[in-house]
Amino acid sequence: MNNDQSKSAENEKAKQEEDLEEKIMKEIKEHPDRNHFFVDMILQFLFDLLHRTLLRWQWVIDKKIKGLCWIACFVKSEHESRDFDPGTIH
Repeated sequence: MNNDQSKSAENEKAKQEEDLEEKIMKEIKEHPDRNHFFVDMILQFLFDLLHRTLLRWQWVIDKKIKGLCWIACFVKSEHESRDFDPGTIH
């Protein structure tokens, strides 16, 4: 009995998915201009994702460069004298 109910629920869910797919395809066929909207929306999402990724990488690279500069200044000043103050680096 339980097995029949689960099969019936699966069949109902599959039918709903098919109906939804048919409805979407019908909408697309009836309104071809909406395809441009979906393409634009997807392209905008990809552009935003790329932009955020590039900004994140820029931030990481800037931090690594600043860290390397700080290390270089520290090594140079330690070499020149033992009175190094990390607060003097800008």
